[in-house]
Amino acid sequence: MFETEIQLIRENKTPKALRALNVFIDANGVLRVWGRLENSLLPYESQHPILLQNNHHFTSLVVQDAHKNTFHGGIQQMISYIRKRYWILQIRRSVKYQLHRCPSCYRQKASEMQQ
Repeated sequence: MFETEIQLIRENKTPKALRALNVFIDANGVLRVWGRLENSLLPYESQHPILLQNNHHFTSLVVQDAHKNTFHGGIQQMISYIRKRYWILQIRRSVKYQLHRCPSCYRQKASEMQQ
């Protein structure tokens, strides 16, 4: 993910699409987000979450895992669970897509039939 952006960051140039996120490459070569959470007492992974694209297969696996671990929780609950470790671009769209694909969540949301 983000091959061209990583190349630009290594050349000390800021990618236009990621300028607002203050991204950086850590010691392991992972693209992470820099922010105000650096001043908190949270662990390093929560202070600087890993940046992911919303349309990647790995991202959909992360969202599916969050859906199972939050016990079919709602949109906001899944987003806060994911943001502990990852920063997904357009995360709300990915989470809503997963909720609409889940058969049990779909059945729970069904409205009663009226005559």
